[in-house]
This record gives sequence, structure tokens and C-alpha cells, in this order.
Amino acid sequence: MSVNMTSKDIIEKQVISTLEVLLSMERGRLTVHTQRTEIAEWDSIKQLEIMLELEKQFSVRFSAPEITENREIQQILELIYKKTSKIS
Repeated sequence: MSVNMTSKDIIEKQVISTLEVLLSMERGRLTVHTQRTEIAEWDSIKQLEIMLELEKQFSVRFSAPEITENREIQQILELIYKKTSKIS
């Protein structure tokens, strides 16, 4: 049986996978509702590293407030959805 994945599903999987790697977390621990405050390793420096990596992966640019204000994976996803829909 084939599963049709939407571009949002693909983005979600890629973002979560990237976060798991950059935060050195075991696969499956993060969800779209995970917040920065729940992960000790996810400090402001790690946030910058994450957002810069996502800029590269999705060919988008984030403003300084976008980098610092997004505190939940879902917020990061929404930002990427918005930015990638403008360039698609």
C-alpha cells in the first residue's frame, strides 16, 4: 500500500529529523508540539544553529525575531510552510 505524503508531511519529517541530529536526541522523541523549554540542550546558541541549518535545507531566510521567537517545533514548521509556499 502506497502512502501519499504531502509537502507539509515531508517538511515535518525533515525538520524533526534535523532537530534530532542537532540536539543529539534519539529518533521519535520529538513531536511537533515539543517546546525549547522541554529540552535542556536547546539553548539560544543551539536555536541559532538549528535555524541556520533549516535556512540551508529549505533555501529560505529567517529574520532575527523569527530565529529567536519560535519556541515550539510547530511554530518553526508554520514559518517554513509560509516561506516555502512563496517560492514554490
